[in-house]
Amino acid sequence: MKDLFFTIGRILGVVTIFLCINFYYIVFFSITYFLSLIFIWISNSTIKNKIVWTILPIVLGFLYMLIIDRTHQLILKSKSLSVDYILPLNFTGEIIVFDNVNCGQNKVIENERIVIQVPENGIVYYSGSLNNEGYIDNVFRYEKGNMTVKTLYESMFWEGTKEYHEQN
Repeated sequence: MKDLFFTIGRILGVVTIFLCINFYYIVFFSITYFLSLIFIWISNSTIKNKIVWTILPIVLGFLYMLIIDRTHQLILKSKSLSVDYILPLNFTGEIIVFDNVNCGQNKVIENERIVIQVPENGIVYYSGSLNNEGYIDNVFRYEKGNMTVKTLYESMFWEGTKEYHEQN
């Protein structure tokens, strides 16, 4: 009977590892982890096995979470809409982009990124489509002539959020 407890504890430990898909599942992770600990530590197994199965779900779960997270980021990055907005040097204010406009700026792609020139008033008429369902990878650059003076960028955010970061 006590060996059955160790088997149940190990099964719950393995389930715990696969619950580490992302950080938000930490509640489920903790419940199955503590249940596995209870079953493992009341079993007749050796202290060495008990310690290994106490540490194993945490270490492998964390590694599994990192692998899943990195893979998820790579997939989303490959499917993201990547746009470079070229701003006038002294531009301040909001940028309003009207896409799918026949008389707008033509679609320019450099290094697999859409490049849009923003005029002084911040209103852009763009002939292409900027529809994207998911992540967006926008880069905002101040340029003088052909030189980038300062880069403000937003990288990998959901549509509608404003997470600006300054990069020098």
